[in-house]
Amino acid sequence: MAEQKKKLENKNLHQGHRERMFEKISSAGLSSFGDHEILEVILYKTIARANTNTIAHDLLLTFGGLKGVLTASVDKLKLVKGVGEQTAQYIALVGELFRRAIKSKNIHIKLDNPANIKQFVNESFAFESEEKLLMICADKTLKIREV
Repeated sequence: MAEQKKKLENKNLHQGHRERMFEKISSAGLSSFGDHEILEVILYKTIARANTNTIAHDLLLTFGGLKGVLTASVDKLKLVKGVGEQTAQYIALVGELFRRAIKSKNIHIKLDNPANIKQFVNESFAFESEEKLLMICADKTLKIREV
């Protein structure tokens, strides 16, 4: 009896939570969200009826933050309780989208001063976990050229 009551209380506590999250996006904007809340909302697309808040926190703890989550392999993501194949692939897709957005931004940077060079290198290696070699190709105006 006590266990049944506890389940009902938990159900009522979370009822309407997703709608409240979307209302918060509309009223306060995504910049008002913590990392776990952004990840929680992303998880709504692949996890229909589970508490994505708990899963978001577990992902962040396991991988040390959003960068770790977004750069983790599908196989490693699936090791987190509540994350299946589809969810892991979706998270990896979001990470790849972000990497490509950063890369496309770098194409327009001119390497004509130390600040721009630093920005280019930092953004180029933002998602790397292993040592890499970087070859920079620029045109005669020092604008980065994609190879």
